[in-house]
Amino acid sequence: PRPPSRRVWDASVTAVTAARRATSFRRDSAGQGRGGGPAGFVHQVVRPIFEAILTARSEQTAHAHSYEVENYDDWNETFWRRKGGLDELHTLGGEKIFAQPPADRWSYVLRADWHRFLVQTPRKTHRELRWWWCLLAANRRIFLLHAATFFFVAAWTMPFVETKSWDYNGWDSSRILALFWLLAPASALFGRSFERWARDTEQSRARLSIAYMQMLGMSSLCAYVLWLQSFIPLDSFRKQSLGDAGWNQIVGASVLLAMMGLPALYFEIASPTPPERDALDARPFFERRMGDTFGGRTKWFSRDKRTGLPRLTQEVWDVMALTSFWLLVWSLKLACARLLLLPLLLESHSAIVNALPLSSYTAVYGSSLAAQLLLRLQPRMMLRASLQLLLWATGGAIYIADTLGWYQLVLGVWGGYLGLQKHGVAPAGHYFGPSFYSRLRAHAQAKLLLSLAATREEVTGLVEAAAAGGGRGERGRAAGVP
Repeated sequence: PRPPSRRVWDASVTAVTAARRATSFRRDSAGQGRGGGPAGFVHQVVRPIFEAILTARSEQTAHAHSYEVENYDDWNETFWRRKGGLDELHTLGGEKIFAQPPADRWSYVLRADWHRFLVQTPRKTHRELRWWWCLLAANRRIFLLHAATFFFVAAWTMPFVETKSWDYNGWDSSRILALFWLLAPASALFGRSFERWARDTEQSRARLSIAYMQMLGMSSLCAYVLWLQSFIPLDSFRKQSLGDAGWNQIVGASVLLAMMGLPALYFEIASPTPPERDALDARPFFERRMGDTFGGRTKWFSRDKRTGLPRLTQEVWDVMALTSFWLLVWSLKLACARLLLLPLLLESHSAIVNALPLSSYTAVYGSSLAAQLLLRLQPRMMLRASLQLLLWATGGAIYIADTLGWYQLVLGVWGGYLGLQKHGVAPAGHYFGPSFYSRLRAHAQAKLLLSLAATREEVTGLVEAAAAGGGRGERGRAAGVP
């Protein structure tokens, strides 16, 4: 036979040496432990670890908040990594265990300083708290998707409402489009703030600083666009042309705001970039199959073995089916919102405004900023604002909640269609006749009675009765199946 290479030979020698040292380690731990015997390893390694954990737990509980106290996961993860973990494991004499040759480390574990490793060295990598804000931060992209589509459908519906209580200097639904671009940076700022709270590192602080700057810049640009729209009516804007100051300012600021908002919305919701290993808040819930498919990390085509022609791979078909399913769900949801929910909300909003008009008080209080603020503190105006807030909060809750209904509806129809496509419509006598229910009953009874069978012969009889499809014949009675 061909002799092994030097590299393979060295690896084999190292493995054999490590095995011999491990055997010697078990023998030494059994002999040196309290009482000797097989319990030596438990007394010298296992028990000191748990005693150190109990000591650390009692010390931290008395001086730290609940979300900063180390728990089982933190100590467990300490043994998973080298950096900041096993590299810090020393013996009672101060020797670093993982600096020793691999084959010699077993013997050093018997003299490990577990108190220093688990108590004196901090192990908490991130804060843990059962809190509603944690749930919102983890799922904020779902709410961002709902908020973005809600804004879009509202802007689409506003021009078609008959009883309008808004004009916005003629800009109508274009007014809220400027606010639409603030959704993504607001969501990113909330997520980065949560990440900064959960894990205070240089990376999380840098992410939060970038989110702050992005939110500040886009908010300033949005306020500038709204200010221009309040001073330049839409009719005057339409009469202007390229080169006019007002036209250039509104168009330039709006285009710049959209150019900043579109990438922010994309990267916040659906970027196929894989999440970073140490980032708590880097698209952890974006499905990896879709990211691999649209990110170019999955082959789209393969060769058919019989024809030799290219065809889509099964992974791509699965992603297409998943995407089609959710497109159908959201298409039905948006159609319902456009035809029913948003028209009702906008008309109800106009009815509240018309019932409690602001213009009837302007002549009394004046049109200055201070007068307008004083006017909105009047009981009637506060009642109007409360009713509007309650109306839109209810509409938003309905818009979020009905996603589950549409999902269940499409899932039922989708699953039924695929089931019929795969199995077809079976004749009633073949699948759902008396023999079918008899076999079903026999199988159920056999499964329930198997645990009560005392002998192997009874088990065999039950299985044979179920396989025979009976339950009423002689074999069924013999096996104890009624």
